[in-house]
Amino acid sequence: MKIIKATAASSSMIIAKEDYTQITSGPMSVTADKEDGIFLNGPVAFTSGVESIKFAGIFKFNPMIMTGMPSTIMTPIPTLTMDMPVSGLKFAADFAAILGGMAV
Repeated sequence: MKIIKATAASSSMIIAKEDYTQITSGPMSVTADKEDGIFLNGPVAFTSGVESIKFAGIFKFNPMIMTGMPSTIMTPIPTLTMDMPVSGLKFAADFAAILGGMAV
C-alpha cells in the first residue's frame, strides 16, 4: 500500500493498493474499489446537461419531464426512458452472426 501526503499532518492524501484507490481531502473523497465499485463522498456537481446523463448505460431521463407537464394516472410519464447504444447493438448482432456461422 502507498500513501502520498503533502505533509504528515495533512488530511489530503492519495491511498493506493492493488485493488483499491482513494483520493481524499478531509471528509470528501473519491474511492474506487475493485469489489465494491466507486464511491463519491461529499457534494457532487455534474457539468453535463440532464439529457446526457445515463444510468446503467441504457436509461436516461425522459425529456418530457422538463416540460413541466405532471405525471398523473390519466397521463403517466415515465421518469426514465431507454436509450440503447445502437452502434453497440449492431456490433453484438454482427458478432452473434459470426459465432452462429462457426457453430456448425
